Amino acid sequence: MRPLAALRAEQADAAAPADSAWVSASAGTGKTQVLSARVLRLLLDGAAADRILCLTFTKAGAAEMQGRIFARLAHWVRASDAELRADLLAIRADTDAASLIRARTLFAHTLDARGGLSVQTLHAYAQSLLASFPLEAGVAPGFATLADRDAQALRARVLTESIEDAAREGDTRFLDDVGRISVDKGESSFDRIAGVLIGHADALAALGPPMGFEPKLRRAFGITGDGTRAEILAAAIADLDHAGLRRLAQAYLRFSQVTYPPRGDTLLWWLDLDAAAQVAHLTDLCCVFHKKDKFERFVTLVPGGRSADPALVALADRLCEQIDGLVELRRLLDAVDTAARHLRVGARLASAYVRHKRRAGAIDYDDMIARAAALLTQPGIAEWVRFKLDARIDHLLVDEAQDTNASQWRIVEALTDEFFAGSGAREIVRTLFVVGDFKQAIFSFQGSDPRVFDDRREYFREKTHAAGLGWQGVDLAESFRSVPAVLEVVAQVVEDLGHAAFGTPHPIPVPLANRAGRSGAVTLWPPLAEDSDAPDDAFVPAPPIRLAHRIAAQIAAWLTPATALHLPARCRNARPEDILVLVSRRGDIVAPLVAALHSHGVPVAGADRLRLTEPLAVQDCLALLRFALQPGDDLACACLLTSPFIGLDQAALFDLAFRRPGSLWEQVRRGGGQVADWLGQVLALADFSAPYEFLETILSGPLAGRSRLLARLGEEARDAVQAVLAQALAFEAANAPTLQGFLAWLEGQDTDIKRDPDAPLDAVRIMTVHGAKGLQAPIVILADATRAPGRGDDHVMLDLERNDQPVPIFHGGAAGKVGRIAVEAAAAEAAAREEHWRLLYVALTRAEDLMFVGGALPRTRGEAPPEVPDDSWYARVAQGIDTLGGESEPDAVWSSAVVHRACLDGEGVADTPRAASALATPLPDWTRIPAPVEARPPRPLSPSAIAADDVALPPPTPGMQAAARRGQLLHALFEHLPDLAPAERADAAARWLAVRAPDL
Repeated sequence: MRPLAALRAEQADAAAPADSAWVSASAGTGKTQVLSARVLRLLLDGAAADRILCLTFTKAGAAEMQGRIFARLAHWVRASDAELRADLLAIRADTDAASLIRARTLFAHTLDARGGLSVQTLHAYAQSLLASFPLEAGVAPGFATLADRDAQALRARVLTESIEDAAREGDTRFLDDVGRISVDKGESSFDRIAGVLIGHADALAALGPPMGFEPKLRRAFGITGDGTRAEILAAAIADLDHAGLRRLAQAYLRFSQVTYPPRGDTLLWWLDLDAAAQVAHLTDLCCVFHKKDKFERFVTLVPGGRSADPALVALADRLCEQIDGLVELRRLLDAVDTAARHLRVGARLASAYVRHKRRAGAIDYDDMIARAAALLTQPGIAEWVRFKLDARIDHLLVDEAQDTNASQWRIVEALTDEFFAGSGAREIVRTLFVVGDFKQAIFSFQGSDPRVFDDRREYFREKTHAAGLGWQGVDLAESFRSVPAVLEVVAQVVEDLGHAAFGTPHPIPVPLANRAGRSGAVTLWPPLAEDSDAPDDAFVPAPPIRLAHRIAAQIAAWLTPATALHLPARCRNARPEDILVLVSRRGDIVAPLVAALHSHGVPVAGADRLRLTEPLAVQDCLALLRFALQPGDDLACACLLTSPFIGLDQAALFDLAFRRPGSLWEQVRRGGGQVADWLGQVLALADFSAPYEFLETILSGPLAGRSRLLARLGEEARDAVQAVLAQALAFEAANAPTLQGFLAWLEGQDTDIKRDPDAPLDAVRIMTVHGAKGLQAPIVILADATRAPGRGDDHVMLDLERNDQPVPIFHGGAAGKVGRIAVEAAAAEAAAREEHWRLLYVALTRAEDLMFVGGALPRTRGEAPPEVPDDSWYARVAQGIDTLGGESEPDAVWSSAVVHRACLDGEGVADTPRAASALATPLPDWTRIPAPVEARPPRPLSPSAIAADDVALPPPTPGMQAAARRGQLLHALFEHLPDLAPAERADAAARWLAVRAPDL
């Protein structure tokens, strides 16, 4: 095992266990190393392993941290004194004889500690907390956790039942609301909207009955007056200057320009309507002054503009202000209608969802955090719970703190309150360690906010100082990951944007390169647009598809010996596992890129996350199940015949199926041969096998299904196949294990496959920037950097009751962004833009040696050439490289286009040989041979069972069937064996009957 790297001075300050510490760690600065070193130092200083709690954001992060700590402790057990002393010196620990002895015992002490060393995610800790105090938290003891799939299925069930109940009850308003939302947004969007609303069930319940939603929304939006929408608008129309409108109309009729007489006619026609009709035709009045769809005034209100009759200009301006207010009022009322419609639907769905969860004794992931936070802060209960917890936790460590949301911080605050309360019952220094980086706060969809990170730092610093305890505020800026060329571009991009663009009031420290003198580069590939030179009748792939094939060709060239890409910082050529392709979102480039890499013979691990039913391997397994259930289904049989399981091509399938007398399966069976035999074994298995047994037998047994799939589809199909098997086990655990039920269960829900980013695959990885958080690679490709920031969500969060329980207000788009909604939407868009730049920081800092940035340009209308958006990642990187003075040179793969680079020359250090992937090791033959059936000797009958010969068995009833006679005898024998347990009695009776009455 490699020795520990020596901590730098600032890292040692953060790892020192005597003080609480708040660490701001830039990307690649050894955050996990410091965190692990602090845990080791705590253990060496005598802290009990079961009193250390480490909380992190992801399961992968928790697994990595725990793996590092236990691997190091295990190494210390058998390390030589010199090796052990070197490790202790590296983390600035004592190296005397007693410290060496204690270090060697830590592994056993940690394993033997009650509960062991607790390294877990915040959700996992919240779940364990609720399990320890279920009654206090208001959850059912032994509650079940709703997985994402189960929660989605429950939401669909709740929606169906709510619609059925509303139809049965005659609740036409709910049905109209659901129908209106579905028509406006579409079915798929409705599922997402329902999920958002159900996720705020507590806040919706706090709003009270749905009949009060509209009045509360009107008050929140500043709408005065009572009555219906029409009555409020009629009152506002009555306040208009009707005489002024008539004078303006007469003036318009006097002008000869084409535009103005129709306006005058419209005004006079509208003024002659009754009040109800004026409300109904309000749009016609507004269109005289405003553009129809953009809520903007016309530039010219009167002929001649400001140089016209001053009295007419003043009249038009005054009337425009009145119409502006009327338009604003109508937009506010429309916003109230839209928001109330969604809230009414959400309140009913959320209430039903909560009832179903309570009935099932289940909680979802949002419940875990909310209920754990309430458990630790609710007056009367929280004090007792925290008293019990206080004896368990002496040191709390929080990783990835920038991704911790406000509710999760409430848990951390509650757990550490006693740390800073002065002297306690035990004389021990209790510490808090927090590490994070606000520049990497990219999970706003889960509630994280970098401003909360800054606020909590000041909060805990003040509490620590007030308690007279030690406090270390540490900034780590020395990067051990990236070469200077990459870090220079990162620093320049940050400087060009400014710290405010990242959402922080503090200046961002310039990253320092620990790998000084190592060569690297940041390369800009020319953005691809539509091929304008292609003939009009030719098929022209979309720019993202062309980009995918160009990137695949470039990677293939890098991996070809004649044109291999050399990594000067590592003194070797690039390998497939060195390459990490990042995208801002899974969209129109990931699937074409995977296919293009396949076509170029490049090993690829596929996308990091995809729908379970999308991979070809899964579709082949579904075809297998459909055929097993209904062999007469010609489509399922044809899909199975052309799948890798059988391997027929389309021509062979046509010859087999054309003009056949019966079903396709009958035709195959009549022909006989290996195909018929293979399919026959599948059907034989289907009669007696549960889903997992059925699939695993076909995949791993003599039929060699897995080998056939991988031979055709590649190693990336392995994850998809394993995901199907995992779903089969999950289905059997909760349902009757039938193939039909499993097929319906699998097809009925959209389940995502998430690949392990650290899996030992010698292949190119493709993932989103979010998924790559915490990862790194020698070569990183940012494939879709020409995208502009998104437009934001279709809802905002507003606290209508001022009770710190905001609810989602759906505004319906640009027309609904008015009043408070407009203010909150603008703030949300600004926050999304800040996260857009933080995502760029995360993407750039994944690269160790080489960074490549490219993208496809969107299609444009007309003849104007497409341009890279100014607020895209590509534009900012290009600006940074231009400032640094990049070079240009032609590149054959990119059609002799100019490629900009920022490079440094330097010497490299040879890599240590990489361990071979487990998948590269050939499997022995015995793994493909089914285990022999184990012969079990018959169990002897017990004495009491043998004595059953003396039982006076009841005579058979005339005409009794054999099954009924068997049940009658079993019951009599069962009652004759009172000295055995019930299960043993039943077993003994059945064995006696098998011996004495085999005909039954």
